[in-house]
Amino acid sequence: MDMLKVKLQYCYGIKSLEHDFIFSNGRAHIIYAPNGAMKTSFANTFKKVCEGGKPEDLVYRDRETKCSIQDEQNNNIKAEEIFVIEPYNGDYRSNKMSTLLVNKQLQEEYRYIHASIEKKKEEFLNNIRQYTGAKKGNDDLFVGAFKKTPKDFLPCLEKLQEDVRNIEGPTHSDIKYIDVINQKVESFLETKGVKHSISEYISKYDELLDRSAYFKKGIFNHTNASDICKNLQTNRFFEARHSVSLNTDDGKKNEINTQNELEEIIDEEKQNILQDPELEKRFKDIDDKITKNAELREFRHILENNHWIIPKLNDLDSFKRDLWISYFKKEKMLYEELLELYQNGKVKLDCIIKKAKEQSTDWAAVVEIFNDRFDVPFRIQISNQDDVILEEKAPLSVFVYKENELETEIAENELMRVLSTGEQRALYILNIIFEIRAKIKAEQKTLLIIDDIADSFDYKNKYAIVEYLKDIIEQNGFYSIILTHNFDFYRTIQSRLAISRENNCHMVIKTDTEIKLVQAQELNAFKHWKDRASKDNKILIASIPFIRNIIEYTIGDDDQDYITLTSLLHIKSNTNSVTVTKIKEIYNKVWKTNLPPDSSDQSSVISLIYNLADSCSVDGESINLENKIILSIAIRLKAEEFMINEINDDSFVQSLDSNQTARLYKRYKNIVNTEENRKILEQVILMTSENIHFNSFMYEPILDMADSHLQALYVKVKSLHA
Repeated sequence: MDMLKVKLQYCYGIKSLEHDFIFSNGRAHIIYAPNGAMKTSFANTFKKVCEGGKPEDLVYRDRETKCSIQDEQNNNIKAEEIFVIEPYNGDYRSNKMSTLLVNKQLQEEYRYIHASIEKKKEEFLNNIRQYTGAKKGNDDLFVGAFKKTPKDFLPCLEKLQEDVRNIEGPTHSDIKYIDVINQKVESFLETKGVKHSISEYISKYDELLDRSAYFKKGIFNHTNASDICKNLQTNRFFEARHSVSLNTDDGKKNEINTQNELEEIIDEEKQNILQDPELEKRFKDIDDKITKNAELREFRHILENNHWIIPKLNDLDSFKRDLWISYFKKEKMLYEELLELYQNGKVKLDCIIKKAKEQSTDWAAVVEIFNDRFDVPFRIQISNQDDVILEEKAPLSVFVYKENELETEIAENELMRVLSTGEQRALYILNIIFEIRAKIKAEQKTLLIIDDIADSFDYKNKYAIVEYLKDIIEQNGFYSIILTHNFDFYRTIQSRLAISRENNCHMVIKTDTEIKLVQAQELNAFKHWKDRASKDNKILIASIPFIRNIIEYTIGDDDQDYITLTSLLHIKSNTNSVTVTKIKEIYNKVWKTNLPPDSSDQSSVISLIYNLADSCSVDGESINLENKIILSIAIRLKAEEFMINEINDDSFVQSLDSNQTARLYKRYKNIVNTEENRKILEQVILMTSENIHFNSFMYEPILDMADSHLQALYVKVKSLHA
């Protein structure tokens, strides 16, 4: 972008502003705008455009607002290309931290492995649902059986691998999981008397097993026998002319040569147990309790046809495990494929996660910039860096507060309560840096509108901001307009960032109808005053407090030249007799110059001050330091003249040697009770003192004051003499 063309009308108090910002001489412009001129309105206009809205006049809403922000080819600047940095926004948090924490290569590797595993897992679960009876949520059912969470699905699956491989054949795969394991069944099993009935059933069942010729309690029951029988048939064991030998308790062996013979023996032995009258009675006791609950009909039906389940109900967790093992054995091939994929991927994932935790990302670079440059008692860390990098989770910020060698973690809300205003603003700047870094990473062309970003910072942190702004303007694709009402910051930015004064430094002139951006004057106000004093009476008069200040520091306040110049800042007995010739002599002595004489040099300086003040009082708004100083001097002299005349006590006046204006006012308000006059004189004391007692390092406050305020006060003070 070579140019930014801005045309605004009735935008948040800006009646009219039209300016072309040329970026061929540098990608940063700086605007000095005295308080109330346009700075915040300008920033708010761009913020509204950035948010996709239309600027407006908040006071006169019927005014037609116009806002045109275009490049050199008359293309509108897009909302996403604008970023407005406010002086401070305590609620602002950048949402770009995640972006800066991501290592794309690691993330892609991680996603590929996870996607492969997830695809196979989905295929596996789709097949498992035919056994569980649940159309969805089978992963939750499974981990729930082991009191784990969904993220533990694969580790839980892995723990069963040995059993799935080694336990012979499916045992319970014909039982639907949700029919026997559900909230209603589990609640029923907790009902009073149910566990007792089940225990009695199991006791009788175990007794019958002990009597069985072939079955053994806890070793080989009818269920195991049925499974073996099925496996032998599936593998065509008897067709290969093999036989099975069944051993009885009395040492006899019963050799079985056919499938039918084995099935008959197992079925007969099973019926002997399950149809035992005493066991049937125990089952009826359980059945009666189930019958009372209509919601358990399916469970009752299953128990009625599968008495062997009842003993399992005494250890429900073990039964759940057996059921899942049965299902997984039915889908053994898919089960093994999924586990192989997981186990191979797990090694790679562990390596990736380790790298992610150690990763030095753009986020770390931002934090390093912040920690190195800003003086704050805290540092920021991310506690879940690997999750953010790999799984796109929101970053969890951890603040570490440091006092000497003591460190402690502290929550952000608690941190904000102990930080100073400047330190809170520093945290805001950290979020701004995150945002800008993300735009740099995305190679997003960006127009930055920076509104007094250094307000309320101490000098160390203020210069840290200046250094960061320097980094930004050196970044390709970034264009900045920096606004400030602080002249010291304005000068600092211009100097440190080497911004062209002739082309890219602007000062605001506000009139009743428009805002104008004019080329900045010489930013060191006193650098050329020595040469201009001979040609410009305004500079000659405005230099009085400056020269007086030099004498005070180099010679002392008892020097005669110091006393003479003081007589031009306060009404003294000799004030009217000091001529222009006299102050030129003093200037030549201090400045080592040779100010040429003039025909009017014998005139009094105070007359010249008043004449120049009259001229300044009707000038348009400007940034001229000399105008403001002349008006301030004239205001105070006029005010003192008025109060001296009203007090009418020569001995009192002659006794004044310090704080003259304030002491005159104190005496005046004790003898005169004119409220309007008192208000005017109080304004004089408040507004002019610092404007006169300034020096070359501290003249910014007077520049920040609007001409109109001093002009209006000068007119009021003159009216006191009417």
